[in-house]
Amino acid sequence: QTGAKEAEARGLNNIFFLRARADQIAELFAEQALESIWVTFPDPFPKDRSSKRRLMHPFYLEIYQTLLQQNGALYLKHDSRDFFLWSLEQLVANKWRIDELSFDLHESSLSDIYKIKTVYEERWLGEGLVTNFTRAFPR
Repeated sequence: QTGAKEAEARGLNNIFFLRARADQIAELFAEQALESIWVTFPDPFPKDRSSKRRLMHPFYLEIYQTLLQQNGALYLKHDSRDFFLWSLEQLVANKWRIDELSFDLHESSLSDIYKIKTVYEERWLGEGLVTNFTRAFPR
């Protein structure tokens, strides 16, 4: 909600905020309609039996691939190292090309654009957690 208000205040018209179930995303956009997809701090669903619900599961990676334009990128930010490592494994196994990677984004030399903090991220950083980050491109 805060991000949507900020985008509106800045007059941005190339950004969308949705409240929908993740499994419906393919119904909301045409194929190759998106320049980028940001997945920021999704529920890690830590139990193995819930892995199909993770937003970096191969089911979702396939959807993201169809929605991204040629040269479109997927961005992932997360504070759980276990979830992040699992996500990297999924990307590699599904032949995504990892282009940028950091296990501590805010101490890295990566672009400041990636370092814009969510409200939750501010809180977690204050608790001593770090932000893991990657940018990846589909095969």
